[in-house]
Amino acid sequence: MTENESEVTSISEVTQNGQLRTGWYFLSDKDNGIEKTLNGTKEIYYLNPSPIVTADNFTELEIYQSNYGDYGMTIRLDKKGTKQWSIATGKSIGKKLALVIDNELYFLPQVNAQIDVGITALNRGDLSETELKAIKNIIEKEKK
Repeated sequence: MTENESEVTSISEVTQNGQLRTGWYFLSDKDNGIEKTLNGTKEIYYLNPSPIVTADNFTELEIYQSNYGDYGMTIRLDKKGTKQWSIATGKSIGKKLALVIDNELYFLPQVNAQIDVGITALNRGDLSETELKAIKNIIEKEKK
């Protein structure tokens, strides 16, 4: 874990059963990370087990349809999550961050800019409204 990552990793690392909690994570190397396969692919990535933000930081989940007809989900963060997300995205410009949902790696976007407005999203463009509703239900059940 780098010094930058330690600034934003004050949340408990792993659930009691050894699974990653729903939330956003930094990528890691093989020796220090937890191996995950990107949902729907055979691509393997290694994730730092300390989350940046978790479902507990998610205050509102909203499914939307873009002008192009594809679906996505906006995730609004609480004050603590907004700060942690801002730091993480600021330190990760040009790198990828990982979204884990129900211990599965769902999304691996590249960070193009610091995000300090307290919003993150799941917008791969290949998930249906039904799939996103199922994901939303999973997240809502995990929130404390």
